[in-house]
Amino acid sequence: MRAHLAGLILACSVSLLLADGPGDNVPDNVRPVPPKGSVIPTETVQELKAGLTELQTAIEGAKKAIAGKQQLEVLLPDVLIYEKAVRWGLDFNELYVDDKSKRNDVATAKALLKKGLERAKELGEGKPSWTTAKGLVVRGYRSKIDGSVQPYGLVIPDDYDDKKTTRLDVWWHGRYENNLELSFIAERQRSRGEFSQPGVITVHPFGRFSNANKFASSCGLENSRL
Repeated sequence: MRAHLAGLILACSVSLLLADGPGDNVPDNVRPVPPKGSVIPTETVQELKAGLTELQTAIEGAKKAIAGKQQLEVLLPDVLIYEKAVRWGLDFNELYVDDKSKRNDVATAKALLKKGLERAKELGEGKPSWTTAKGLVVRGYRSKIDGSVQPYGLVIPDDYDDKKTTRLDVWWHGRYENNLELSFIAERQRSRGEFSQPGVITVHPFGRFSNANKFASSCGLENSRL
């Protein structure tokens, strides 16, 4: 999928280990950023881990099926972002469940595991449907800085024609300390965002952390592709 642009600029940032100022960084009492996740029942964690293992197995199968097929291998990050989002949520205790805000990262993780499995299957069969999809599309790229897989969201107009020049807008998001990859991907799968324009491709970079793209190294630029 082409946008007839010299390159798509995506932001990358460094996740911060410390909070805002001296008051948040008292020795032995540093406010964690992002905040610690909710207490998740052991059986639920085990269920998510089992789903994660299933996805990882499917990804390995897809890798073997497309080995040597460069046009398909470059699409692996589009699958790996789902595995990484759930794995990091589990590994770093960054799953949030809050009835008041109606946030349920457990349900989100299950949905992302399902989506990852769908993509792994399609990729292994050589039929990735998301590369020509319209509307809300989540993609991934491998960073030239450290080789990590990073997600980004796209809003593709219904009348998009890859043979025509198309305007592209990049929406730099603000700061929200517990908006991590899991919730970012989920949001980009269900919301166009308030600034999406008809006939325009909108790109939503994640930038490694929701830090308003203004801290040190948060605007290091790297090229990607649509």
